[in-house]
Parts: sequence; C-alpha cells; structure tokens
Amino acid sequence: MPRPPHERRVFTYTTAPADYDWFGSSTVRVAGYDKRGRPIRLVTSDPRHAQAQRERYLSGLHMAADDEEWEKLVNYKLVTVNKSQLEENPMSSTPLLVAGALAAGLAWLLLRKKSETKSCVGSDTLGAFGKYMSYDVFSSPGLPNAGSPALVEITKNAKAKLYNEQDCQFHKWTGSSWVVDQATNAELAAFTSKINSLQGVFVGL
Repeated sequence: MPRPPHERRVFTYTTAPADYDWFGSSTVRVAGYDKRGRPIRLVTSDPRHAQAQRERYLSGLHMAADDEEWEKLVNYKLVTVNKSQLEENPMSSTPLLVAGALAAGLAWLLLRKKSETKSCVGSDTLGAFGKYMSYDVFSSPGLPNAGSPALVEITKNAKAKLYNEQDCQFHKWTGSSWVVDQATNAELAAFTSKINSLQGVFVGL
C-alpha cells in the first residue's frame, strides 16, 4: 500500500555537514566525494520541508542536488562515486554509473545542457575566471528566491557573481528580480576564448 504523501521522503545530495540538517532530515549514506575530497551525503527529508532544507544547504554555498542533477554530475565525471555503496541508492532503479566512468571529477558544479550544442563551463574555468577578474564567483542549480539566505549572502558581497547552471549564464539581482548579467557573460566568453586557444595547456576546462 502506498505511503501517504507526507510520509514519503525526498532525497538530496549535499556537501553540507550534518549540522546543516533541520526538519528531521538525516544522512542515508556517503554517496561520493567532490574534487576537494569533501564527502557528499545522501540525505532524506520530509517532503513538506525538503525545499527549505535545500535552501539551507545552498545558504552555506553547498551542493543541494536531486537525483537527476546527481546523475548529471556523475555522467560528467564531476564527482567520485562511493563504489562500495552503488547498489544502495534508494532514489533510482537504474545504475548511476558504469565502472569505467568512475574517475575523480573536476569540481562541484552542476552542468546542465541548455541545448544539444551548449553546456555550462567547468568549475575550474569559473574559478580561474573569478581570480582573473577579482570576482567571487558562486554557482547555483537555480536562482535564489527573494529573501532567501543565499540571496542575502550574495547581495551583501560587492564582488559576488552568480552563475546559474540552469541556463549557463551569470545573473544579477536588481533589487526586485534576477536579470541576465550581459556584461559578466561577455567577460566570461572572452576569457574562455583565450583559455581554449591554449590547447593542451589547461586540462578539463
């Protein structure tokens, strides 16, 4: 017999430590590791509080990925999967990864394809771009809602630039809404063009 909606659980992959867990959320297992070696926990939450829990993770600039986003991270080799627990994923009936694709990834970044011909830039590129331009670059699987802790953290930092993996562009907050940051996107395009011209010098960008 199916569970009532409020008794079903929502699962999230996060790099946030356990002290970020609220609303009755708890760790199921360590699903893998990011480039820095930080464990990525699979967390179970009450569906009534799952969105608030994910926003809490994002407020600390941690990963907060659902099953679909996690599979993309795995397929793009952006995370190292904990092979010993591959069979224990409660969120999907299909394997997340074949053994040959289990390699250390670049860094935490959700690569979402806007189309078949366009994808987000790698996190190493974003990091290098931020250093080159003296920006504090943040990447997010979506745009923070007005009043959210994540938005507060970004808007109080004059050097902050938010990169949205949903459309692979930088956005800026106008005070009432998000708009595409054309100037920063142009700077990124120029920067990546220079990087791409240096064939064989930079790996994984």
